[in-house]
Parts: sequence; C-alpha cells; structure tokens
Amino acid sequence: SLSALRVWVAEMPRAPYEVAPSAAATPFDLRAFAELGDLASEALLRTLDLVVLCQEGHPSCADLAPHAHGMYGIKADLERRLASLCATYVPDAGTRSAVIRAGRVVRNDLERFAGAVTRARDGAGVLGSMAELVHAIGLRSRMLARMLGMHFWVRDLVIHGRGAPVFVIHDEHESWPEMLHSVVDSMAKSSAQSLVVLEVGADDDAHARALLDVAPSLRYVGVAAEGAPDLDLRADFGAHAARARVHQATSESMAAAIPLQALDVVFLDLGRDGGGHAAADLDLWEARVKPGGVLAGRGFAP
Repeated sequence: SLSALRVWVAEMPRAPYEVAPSAAATPFDLRAFAELGDLASEALLRTLDLVVLCQEGHPSCADLAPHAHGMYGIKADLERRLASLCATYVPDAGTRSAVIRAGRVVRNDLERFAGAVTRARDGAGVLGSMAELVHAIGLRSRMLARMLGMHFWVRDLVIHGRGAPVFVIHDEHESWPEMLHSVVDSMAKSSAQSLVVLEVGADDDAHARALLDVAPSLRYVGVAAEGAPDLDLRADFGAHAARARVHQATSESMAAAIPLQALDVVFLDLGRDGGGHAAADLDLWEARVKPGGVLAGRGFAP
C-alpha cells in the first residue's frame, strides 16, 4: 500500500490536463502544482519515516502524538505557500480562485486528519490517517488539473450562432455517486415539484437507493445495457420500488419512448471512451431534459 502511495505522489500532475487544444498554462498555474507536489512529498516522507522508526523499535514510537502533530504542522506551510503563490498572480488569468479553492480543500483535509488522529486507537490508526492525507493531497492536485484544463477550454469556446456560453465548472465531486447525490440534492431543494431522474448506464442500485432517500418524491429510471448481468438485483429497490424502475434497453430505444422535455435530470454514464457515440447521446438526451434541468455524466470530453 505504501509503495502504491509513493507512485500516487510521483504521478501527480505538474500542469493542467489538456482537455482540449488550448492556451498554455501560466507560471502561476505551474507553480500551484509544484507546491501541491511538495506538500504531498513532505507528507509522504513523514509517513514513511514513522514506518521505518517503528519497524526499528525506535523509542519515539511509544508516543505517536508528536508525529501526528508534525504532520498537521504542514498546515502552516500550506498557508505560507498559498500567500506566496497568490502574490505572483497575474490579473485576468482567471485561475486564482480555482487554485485558492484547492488549497482550502487541502486545509480541510488537514483538519479532518487532526480529528481522525484523536480518534485513532493505535499506531496503525495514526499511520492510516497519515496515508489518507497523502492520498487526499494527490487527489486535490488531480482535480485541480482537470478543473484548469476545463477552464482553458471554456475560456476560448465560442458556439457558432450563439457566441460565448456561460459555464459553471464544479470540481468538488470525488466520485460518480457523490456527483449524483450533489446534483439531485440541489435540485430537490430548489424545486417544489417531484423530480424525475434518469440514469443511462445504471449498474449499481446502491447509489440509486441513496438518491431516492434524498428526495422522498423523486422518481428514478435506470437504463441498463442489454444483456447486463444481475438486472433483477439492481431492480430490487425495496421500499422505493414504487418510485424506481430499471429497464434493459439501448440508449436510443429508451430515448425514443420518452417525450421531449419530460425529465428533470439525466445522467449519462458512457464508459471510458463514450463508446464512440457520446455526441449523439448528448444530443438525444438534451432534448428530453426540461428547461432548467440538468444533463450530466462521464465518459465524454470536449
């Protein structure tokens, strides 16, 4: 696990991901990734030092509090790095807020680490919390790389006949279920009507049940690929059965059975490469979403 963690840190991005051909990253952006990389490396070294010391039976392992306190001490280093970084920002670049937000999320990760350490029962618990913090910093760096890559694409985007569109790019979702939950929860709070949510590529009824728990009046429709295994298990929603259905069908045939502008939220899980038909699927389902609704997903890129 520690070896995998070392690779995770070594492979942290050093620049924004190239989501689409766009302008090159600025020195400010590149330095932000360097700072996150340095923080992750420092946290990893502290974690490995603790392992080595305890393997050798060093007396300092009898009291793990100083090690945990030293790990938490990189919070001050983070604040210093952020302040120094922002002093080099060039106005109008448009990336400072994303970088600052990433730094604040890392600060929150450090706060969670401090709380987890106080609840740890033994050295293994402290070590696990330290490793989780290292992983979290690496994750924040990757999320920032994606965020800035999208920023560069959107900044130069012009749709023929419509001009420059307005985008709100969200970077706080760490997983597919978390994204589903966040979008549905936001929609449910702002709508007095019952929501109709459809998910193309439904392969796990656990997160679908979680969505049904979030909004008691929500109706869920899942579309599983034809021939998908365990369909009956996925369709077992227990107490939510009256508000949930999973259909085994193609995306095209399911869309043909749904009226235009009938859905509040559509999630498209198109796999890693979109199956070569991402643009067609997006056009197909966009027409089925109500004005003000949400079309979201994964497996496609600009």
